[in-house]
Amino acid sequence: MKKTDSASITKSQPAVVRRIIASAVIKVLADVGIGRLTHRAVARTAKTSLSATTYYYATKMDMLHEASRQLMDSYLSRFRSIAHDFRNGKRASSTFEIFSTTLAVNAAEAHRGTTTAWYEIIMNSPRSSEGIQMASEWYSELLSIWMDLADAMGERKNPSDVQNAIDQVVGFQLMAIALGLTEQQIRSVSSGADPIVAWHLSDGQMSATAAPPQKSQDSRARILQTAIDLLIEEGAGSVSYRKIAERTGAAQSAPAYYFGSISGLLSAAQVELFHSSKTRYRTQMAFKPNQKPSISDIANLTTAIAIREATEFRLNSIAHYSLWIEAGRSRSLRADVQLAVRDQILAWKRRLTQVMPASNNIALYFQALFIGQLIRLTATGAEIANLSDIRHLYMQSLTAKRQMLLTDGSS
Repeated sequence: MKKTDSASITKSQPAVVRRIIASAVIKVLADVGIGRLTHRAVARTAKTSLSATTYYYATKMDMLHEASRQLMDSYLSRFRSIAHDFRNGKRASSTFEIFSTTLAVNAAEAHRGTTTAWYEIIMNSPRSSEGIQMASEWYSELLSIWMDLADAMGERKNPSDVQNAIDQVVGFQLMAIALGLTEQQIRSVSSGADPIVAWHLSDGQMSATAAPPQKSQDSRARILQTAIDLLIEEGAGSVSYRKIAERTGAAQSAPAYYFGSISGLLSAAQVELFHSSKTRYRTQMAFKPNQKPSISDIANLTTAIAIREATEFRLNSIAHYSLWIEAGRSRSLRADVQLAVRDQILAWKRRLTQVMPASNNIALYFQALFIGQLIRLTATGAEIANLSDIRHLYMQSLTAKRQMLLTDGSS
């Protein structure tokens, strides 16, 4: 499409032009993230004029709404087609588990760009009432279409089962993108392989820069906190030398002096956010000495953590997982995400082996479920109705997985 002015565009095929611009928004989100989404970047990607993008979309939120709608329409159309094929015998019989694995593979490979764009949109939603409304509509549509899909597959699923499946897939796909997983790595874990081995989640220490002289500690801490504030407000793409300098009064070279680069600063922010959340988790998940917890105990404590993270620390969750999205683009951030995922899987293993038989990937399932649930709760504004369902969802999933492992062990 050749560059032209907005007046001539509006006179010829405006619907087509809107779709082209929305597609460009999706590509910009996938490539560089929401922090770098501008009318100029979209115009350049769409190969149209800046006046055309501003004519159709006055603000960034307008562009995000249109991109979200285009993604949703495409997604729902594809899933309705799949459900139709199952009902009419045009697809081989399948299960929700196989279907979920296929989605993760597609997210990591064929649909990586659009899936990354979706995470950018959904993680941005808590920053505005319009975004929360948009995310709520998304999740409502997802539940409806997945219920229909389960019925088409011949599986009798209640809404709680389907909601757990959606949350688990959302969490698993984010890990797949952040870690840069291959199809083979995803399928091997779905078949029972230990993710720590299959995904090469080796032990080690998170990256850290050498401590500056004592008199510089305050400056370094101020720069790090400013980076986290920017992550909370706009995502990883918003962290720049210029913005750090504007907010701290430091020289533009200061982040490079203390952290080596913006990438080094983001790594430090990732470490800080992870250790803060880990400290909160451990404090809340601590059992009494010699206490053998029950499934109910684990459900209660996990629910408490999820509610606290989705409400009191929701902004930290936004910042934390926005860095996971960025790790999908930047290998320099990936090593710390690997260590974080490893740590979380081991924590879930320690917890779950107290109430059910050992399994290579059950811990991964619950970690993915927790991440996906936290993203949903945060994105949709942590409404009371959703928060009140959390314990029921955990109890249902914990009980079902325990029964599955006991049955498999006795057969």
